[in-house]
Amino acid sequence: MRLVKPGTDRTIEESEMRKIINPLIGNFKNLTIDIAQSEEVTSGIHNSIGRHKPDLVIMGVSHEWGIRNVLFATITDIVADRADCSVLMVRRYITEDWKLKATERFKRVKEQLGMSTSPDTGRIK
Repeated sequence: MRLVKPGTDRTIEESEMRKIINPLIGNFKNLTIDIAQSEEVTSGIHNSIGRHKPDLVIMGVSHEWGIRNVLFATITDIVADRADCSVLMVRRYITEDWKLKATERFKRVKEQLGMSTSPDTGRIK
């Protein structure tokens, strides 16, 4: 599943997902790619879970920081608490390489400035 802002071209997003996924899955054919549109992350994820009724959701742990986490929890925590199935949270290993860390920070800044197709993470419903 890929969650995008409303108005994003789903065909382009699915094509990009397939470029990444196809080399990894080999001959495995039982795969559904869901490009969902939502203004808000947690509700978009829960709507997708409700449509597909999975046994397991595997999601990457987000890079949320600051007082917001203390007061409201992270997106992955909220999804796990509300999901009707098991949720496996996976943290991506990031080396101490300064170039990779800088790239990750740049991606977060782009998302905060609205320069991304990802939905807004600032609101929790």
